[in-house]
Amino acid sequence: MTSSRKYRRLFEDADVKRWYDNSVRGSRVAADVYFRRLGNFCNHTNLLRKVVEMDPEERFNLLLDFVYTMEEKGHAGS
Repeated sequence: MTSSRKYRRLFEDADVKRWYDNSVRGSRVAADVYFRRLGNFCNHTNLLRKVVEMDPEERFNLLLDFVYTMEEKGHAGS
């Protein structure tokens, strides 16, 4: 695993570790980018477990709201 040390604690969650390991099979670079984005989201919201357990529509709306908030702060929407 070469992902950011800043977010390594996320690997304590077995679902996150499984998701990352599966993503690496496609592209390590893409997996690392996705992992850092997840880490950034979790740092801002403290919602990792809750997000995993949300119904898809609620999760989608939460993520849209987060992107909007980041854009308002001058960050890229991606």
